[in-house]
Amino acid sequence: MTQAKALVGSSMTGNEKAAAWAVIVVSAVVFFATAFSTAETFLKAIVILADLSFSGTIFARLTRSEGWYGVVMLRSKKGLKAMDDLARAYPGPAKAIADFGFTISYGLPIAAHVFRSEWRKLGVHAVLVAAFYWWLQSLPAANSLLNSFTLLIGLTTGLLGLGLISLISSTAAILTLKTAPSSVAPVIPGITIPLWEGLIALAIVVAVHELSHGILARVVNLKIHSSGLLLFGFLPIGAFVEPDERAFTKLALEKKRRILIAGTTSNFVFFLLFFALYAGASSLAPMMLAGVQVTAIESNSTLATFLTAGTVITTVDGSKGSSGLVMSAVLLSKSVDLRTSDGRSYSGKVSQLVVSDIPKGSPSTGILAAGDVIDKIGGVAVRTTGEAKDEISRKKPGEALTITLTGGQERRVTLNADGKLGISLMQAPAFAFENEPLPGYRPVYEPVLFVLTILGLTAFLSFALAIVNILPVFTTDGYRIAYEELCATLGKKRERLARNATLAASIFILGLLLVNLARWFKFF
Repeated sequence: MTQAKALVGSSMTGNEKAAAWAVIVVSAVVFFATAFSTAETFLKAIVILADLSFSGTIFARLTRSEGWYGVVMLRSKKGLKAMDDLARAYPGPAKAIADFGFTISYGLPIAAHVFRSEWRKLGVHAVLVAAFYWWLQSLPAANSLLNSFTLLIGLTTGLLGLGLISLISSTAAILTLKTAPSSVAPVIPGITIPLWEGLIALAIVVAVHELSHGILARVVNLKIHSSGLLLFGFLPIGAFVEPDERAFTKLALEKKRRILIAGTTSNFVFFLLFFALYAGASSLAPMMLAGVQVTAIESNSTLATFLTAGTVITTVDGSKGSSGLVMSAVLLSKSVDLRTSDGRSYSGKVSQLVVSDIPKGSPSTGILAAGDVIDKIGGVAVRTTGEAKDEISRKKPGEALTITLTGGQERRVTLNADGKLGISLMQAPAFAFENEPLPGYRPVYEPVLFVLTILGLTAFLSFALAIVNILPVFTTDGYRIAYEELCATLGKKRERLARNATLAASIFILGLLLVNLARWFKFF
């Protein structure tokens, strides 16, 4: 294949090169202007998607690159030597890590079948997998089912099971509850994740993913024609390697499995690496802080007599104050002890309940509004979602309930047939705040915070990509793995059955994803 250049091809005219640069510049201006605007998130997403799709289509034509609906495929020979060098230097470790990736992705029962003649390897995998999922279960999870059964799900079905159960449970909730949130959100730098930190983290994640495929391919001497970059408009969204597909189909299943699982494995390993780096480096930031400075608080807030804009909270529960500690107190519904720089102290909850969404047809429509802060329900002060649910449950379906907002305004809402208010509540801090560096430390603190954000985002995106990529959805590695495994199990005479089964699974999972995305975009 011919080598492609990122912005200009060897056959491009001067006018085409200038036009290609102009498309990039104009698209970037529209992107950043939209991302930093005050428009609704939904509208931002629509404008940005249209901008990137249109500019990518024009850019692909100008550079004579392969492209589809704004996605541009830029091929290159760069990176192939690095893959060769790493494959020659570490063939054994590369194979071992890929095999472990298969176990962590699919669970012990399938691994026991695949590695049935390698009991020592399987034993090591079992110990490592159990340790990881035990640790993962100790972390907070958005899904209550995963909170309780992460270890069991991970041991039996791996990352695939975690992803599927999360999708199925959230889809069921969305289809039965108007206020259920989506468990899926598009990754858009500047909107759903920080802009520059997000772009850097995405570049790391996708580069590692594709590099690992290339290394495992070269370990088995499979030829790589090219590697390259995927753009959506001007925005890098991925990378790829192009092996000799005809030669790949002739490989033994064991070799195919290692090449295909390599991407998910590398993302999992980098999740552990960057999570450890983030956890370690996080200890540096608090050392540079004087505390947390209150930037805004409503005059009618229950904390307004204690906190004002400019107040510096020096300690939270005896520890040096930081935004992370305050958010933990809010999310865990804790009663905390605060101490300010002028020696005052406060003990109590620092959360408040904010109405985040009111679906169409809700009994609260026209009575409550998104952004309302709820102070009392039925005359009882509420500060957490749990307290709100308890008070609502005391009323029967069809009964009226008095909602008191901060400021004293009262609203009467009649519960629906399910005994619900029909609103989404968000537990948020009762005041706006930001970390306050020690005098003279701000020039150092800002770069440290930038790096910390990159480390944290890289860890999160690595884990997210590992799960998404193992799901059998059309272009994912999980789709190809499922197909190859079914072909090997059913035999060559039943390849059509294997293809249809993989396709059916893909359509089902794609449907789950679309339902979640539709809720995120507020289509229903």
